[in-house]
Amino acid sequence: MGAIRETPVFDLSELLPMLKERGIYTIARMVVMKDNTSAAARPELAVRNSATGEPWRDNIGGAWLDPSAPGVAEYIASIAGDLAEKGFDEVQMDYVRFFSDGPYDVAETNLPNTQSFRLPAMGRVLRVVSEELDMTRTFLGADVFPISFIAPDDQGIGQRPEVIMPYVDYFCPMVYPSHYGPGVFGFEVPNNFPYEVIDETLQIMNDQAEGLPVVIRPWIQDFGYGPFPPYSAAQVQAEFTAAADNGAQGWMIWNARAIFTEAALGPPREGEDAGPMTVTRPAAVASPVPSASP
Repeated sequence: MGAIRETPVFDLSELLPMLKERGIYTIARMVVMKDNTSAAARPELAVRNSATGEPWRDNIGGAWLDPSAPGVAEYIASIAGDLAEKGFDEVQMDYVRFFSDGPYDVAETNLPNTQSFRLPAMGRVLRVVSEELDMTRTFLGADVFPISFIAPDDQGIGQRPEVIMPYVDYFCPMVYPSHYGPGVFGFEVPNNFPYEVIDETLQIMNDQAEGLPVVIRPWIQDFGYGPFPPYSAAQVQAEFTAAADNGAQGWMIWNARAIFTEAALGPPREGEDAGPMTVTRPAAVASPVPSASP
């Protein structure tokens, strides 16, 4: 499909052993359904624009694979299997959902775009990928929007507890308080209540995961969104506390610019001030994960 660069950014056969020597748990984050390359090379796998016959595009020009199209689950599973073979500890699926944020009136999928069809389609994708990794030493994770686990329906994207949780080892809700709408959990501005919003969310998710061998490890934010200023160290630490208070097995922290509030991530080094310092790091930082299998 032309998805492999002729000159890779790095060589996994060199990089992964270096990381493992340092005791680093390696996660391959894999953007799944939002896929311009595959949609162009194999348009039969993509959501189609009924007016043009071309792959459908969202508001920023992104093309999406159709989870209900034959071959999509197998394609994703083949990539996950290759990552496992390369030696990653975990494959983490992001954008593992139906398309959004575009001209819905011309979006055409293989099966009707209703919840009764979306959920089985997404469930099959998760099952096929999970089975691909069953006989490997690689765990499977999935990033999800919290709204589909708080609201009573799938919010049009095919994510629900019964679809995601049974098939993954690590369940990774993106519990960014800035993304919660006014009035959620009774807070007019949820962004200003990071502990309470994450606490309420994870309580719900713990109930949904009861009896399943799944580890909840949320994404938390270290950024400002829309009209909200960047998060302070205290706000980031409130997120840590909410995760820990609800039994979350670690956390992952996101900032799209890869700039994190160092004062929130640990005590200052000798001679440093404990003020709002920042440090450039990888686009996401993960806290320690349990050594035992989930």
